[in-house]
Amino acid sequence: MGRSPALVSLHPRERADDLDRPGRNLLAQDVLEPLVGFLEDRVNANVRGVTVLALQSWLARGVQHPGELARILQRRGDSKEKAELIVRLLHFYPEEALDKRQIYEELVNQLDDDNLLVRDRSFWYLVQCGVSGRLPEEAKKIEYDPAWDAKKRRPAVEQWKKLLADGKLPQTPRR
Repeated sequence: MGRSPALVSLHPRERADDLDRPGRNLLAQDVLEPLVGFLEDRVNANVRGVTVLALQSWLARGVQHPGELARILQRRGDSKEKAELIVRLLHFYPEEALDKRQIYEELVNQLDDDNLLVRDRSFWYLVQCGVSGRLPEEAKKIEYDPAWDAKKRRPAVEQWKKLLADGKLPQTPRR
């Protein structure tokens, strides 16, 4: 059985930091492009999650990486704007941004995006906002799965939009 190029074992004397040297990057170009395909896994959210973590780590390791990832996403069929949105969603919002209504409007609207990763990351951010006390209790009860088809997602998205219209998003976290 052949060894996957994505699986690299480190010799005990090697440091993880050395993996970004040319030819030693865990997410080298030949591995990165197929890895991006796992972001579209509609069946297993854990596969998407692990892929997101790997890409977030990789993005943080080089200023050129966001542009490289955007180009790969474009080659895979995403528009330039969509690729840039996906790269943005793979980064973390600064805490002060999470107090702005505009961020919630964008995240809620993206829950019905045609791209699974955009929906997945947008919902992840909303869940995290709930954990940090920025969502009302009724938001935490909205059933939603980014892998659902558009018809099944629509009622949940409408519930999120109602919270926005009612001025319930964002909520000031209790400290």
